[in-house]
Amino acid sequence: MNKKNKYVLVKKAAYIAMVFALSPTFKAKESNVSVQFNDNSISIESEDLSTDKLDLSNSLTTGDLIELANYKRALNEAKEEMKRKELYMNASGLILDEVDNPFYIKANHEHYISFYMQNPNMNVQDVFVGVNIKLCESLPCYNSEYTKRYIDYHIANPNLPLDQIIVYVNIGLDKPFYTNIKMIENPNSELLISNKYNKLPADFVPNGYNEKVNKDLTVRGEAGRAFKLMTQSAAKEKVTIYPVSTYRSYNYQEDVYWRQSKLDAFFGSGTKRKNLSENKKNEYHAWRDKVSAREGHSEHQTGLAVDINSVSESFAKTKEGKWLANNSYKFGYILRYPKGKEDITGYSYEPWHFRYVGVKVATAVYESGLTFDEFHAMYIEPIIRKDPKTSELSSDEFYDLFIKDVYENTKVYNFVKTDEDTLEVAKTK
Repeated sequence: MNKKNKYVLVKKAAYIAMVFALSPTFKAKESNVSVQFNDNSISIESEDLSTDKLDLSNSLTTGDLIELANYKRALNEAKEEMKRKELYMNASGLILDEVDNPFYIKANHEHYISFYMQNPNMNVQDVFVGVNIKLCESLPCYNSEYTKRYIDYHIANPNLPLDQIIVYVNIGLDKPFYTNIKMIENPNSELLISNKYNKLPADFVPNGYNEKVNKDLTVRGEAGRAFKLMTQSAAKEKVTIYPVSTYRSYNYQEDVYWRQSKLDAFFGSGTKRKNLSENKKNEYHAWRDKVSAREGHSEHQTGLAVDINSVSESFAKTKEGKWLANNSYKFGYILRYPKGKEDITGYSYEPWHFRYVGVKVATAVYESGLTFDEFHAMYIEPIIRKDPKTSELSSDEFYDLFIKDVYENTKVYNFVKTDEDTLEVAKTK
């Protein structure tokens, strides 16, 4: 106990003793009353004294009544303090007994104790989980509507960093791919996210997607102009890059996904889509989903994606593949499906698939080593969720207004790093 608290207890004990000593009523009763104190409490012992049973109305002066009221207040304060200390010690002991629990985080220790004192009937592990998620509310991307999902995903993945729990749930990764699907509200946004949880309308055709980048291959204007600058810059270094696939309509993507050659490869020659049972379709989905998007979920429909040179993983080892992996961000393009992030993107590594997001956002994605799914959930979606009109801003405007300060504050998200090891995730070796 510190000196200040001890002084307060001594003072209270002395005062209580004085009240008993001076009061004529208490003297007349000759009650055996003793007041003691130790490091944590005041102890009052009496053989027959009970102020509730005494008729003091005609015996006490006004001064006595004031003294008695002060005594009662001091006594109640001391009892409450002792009760609080007892609860604290009990909670602290229970928490210390569970420090090996996978959900225990040392930095949250005092928060656990405080929460348990308010909820003494709660299971200790539930206290850990609840407090851990509660403390994530300060993250910019925290969505109070997902609190139950955060808790469930945390329980299922105790070793994941807490901020990563929040981000992954926001992406939708606590649910199977192609479930809990949301329709994209502004598909013309430069920063829209098109993936296995976010779907484009069947009739959506991007504005200004007629910028030709090679013969009949077209993309949206800003993406096309940036692509041309990129090819020119690469050419100066004797690197040749060219598009092999760009904009695709909803129906065209459906044909790509259900291409007859793919059905034949999986089921055998002559298999027709219309004859497949639901179980057979699910088997095909499980195989095809890793390498091809279902209709409405393809980035090619946005007019912002380009497949470059080759659709083979070996492209990563070529001079062109390496140049793109390390330079595309300078022109606003990102490697959309990087190696080692398949569980997040839902797609196999595609060193040929690049997505236009604008120079400033592309640079941040490249530096962070994040997938666009992660980056969007952390820095873009929270802003658009609060104000959908912000999706109408250009990528660079959005970055300057809403992303720059949060992204450059490296303490916001602990799992985001910018060291060389992390950068290699986004690069092609």
